[in-house]
Amino acid sequence: MNKIYVFIIVLFFVKTNNVLAQEINPGFEKLTSNGKVSYWGSNLVTIIRFDSLGHSHADSIVYDKELNFASTDAHSGKYALEMRNAYNYTAQSGIAGSVDLFDDSDFSSFSNVVEVNKTPDRLSFYFKYFPVQDDSAFATIAVYDSLSYLIGEAKVLIGLTASQYTFISAPITYSSSNSAKYISVSMSTQLPNKQPHFGTRFLVDDVSLYSASKLMDISANRICIYPNPTSHYLNIISETDIKLITLTDVSGKQIPITFVDNKRLDCSFLSSGIYFLNVMDTTGNYTHKINVE
Repeated sequence: MNKIYVFIIVLFFVKTNNVLAQEINPGFEKLTSNGKVSYWGSNLVTIIRFDSLGHSHADSIVYDKELNFASTDAHSGKYALEMRNAYNYTAQSGIAGSVDLFDDSDFSSFSNVVEVNKTPDRLSFYFKYFPVQDDSAFATIAVYDSLSYLIGEAKVLIGLTASQYTFISAPITYSSSNSAKYISVSMSTQLPNKQPHFGTRFLVDDVSLYSASKLMDISANRICIYPNPTSHYLNIISETDIKLITLTDVSGKQIPITFVDNKRLDCSFLSSGIYFLNVMDTTGNYTHKINVE
């Protein structure tokens, strides 16, 4: 009988170029030369077995397209990030579609710990989710100080079908007052230690790590929104061309909007509460928290 020797090969699907987290391709519009989403990817462990005669026996894996890829079913812009599960027939187990935020300038370290130059306060994004059986998607962010100690984290759990893009946001809970130096961000179609099912789909777009108040610096993002709070109108001033404006409530439901003129949004019909205004211009997507009184 032939002996079987096991070798593990790790396949890397990664981004290009070194990047700070304020430029993480949040709308997934930047693609690599081979069509993958820049800065976001995954590591797939593939087991190859060699018998005593030197013959290789690779696992038989079936993919539902790819584990992660650029999808044209976008919330805004051209692309979103889509994750799908695979199935390993040899091991009789599912493989969850997933992504990490990578920072690897020389393609040698494949580091999924990314440097930041200001402290993030939340993890927010728009998503669609089509689970099979009891799959539950999740997204996490971990924040580290300059000594690589964990100082903050947040997790988003998604268990129900969402056939329309839905906004979700989770504040980062900090255990230290130390300044943030590094972050790691991960997303997956299924919870860890749970069996993923073939056919599940998870789409994500317009990721943000900062509250609206931190995005409203006109010198940095060239967009100014005022007055806030408001009860009648909201003025929107941008130094660049605005491509799309959408408004959602705290549950993620999109609200129809009306403009009095090109840059004044009518808020008089809105009930009092918190809303999220997403503005897409030629430089990217910016989400602003709006307080209607």
